[in-house]
Amino acid sequence: MKKWMNWILIVSIITILLSGITIVFALNGESQDLAEQEVTSENVIENVYETPKPYKIHAGDSLWKLTANYSGEMSRQELIFAIMDYNGIEDPADLQINHVIYLPAFLLPTD
Repeated sequence: MKKWMNWILIVSIITILLSGITIVFALNGESQDLAEQEVTSENVIENVYETPKPYKIHAGDSLWKLTANYSGEMSRQELIFAIMDYNGIEDPADLQINHVIYLPAFLLPTD
């Protein structure tokens, strides 16, 4: 194996190990239990859907594309999960053209 490949391998292993240690330290400082997290996520969904608006799915739409311009406090993935939960969507790949879902008003496209 070439010398530069050894260095890449060593740096990769060190990076993986250090990132794992960081994750462990971050998780140890978290004191919330699962029941509290569920209540928090329900509150987030309620706040996001204070003003739900119907949106008809068009060709090429996906939840990832529909949330592209979102810049709020929750992560984009959390917002997608909130949309899925509110609309009863189990698999986002099953969105059908002309299917109507409800989006938070701040996400509706302007065109």
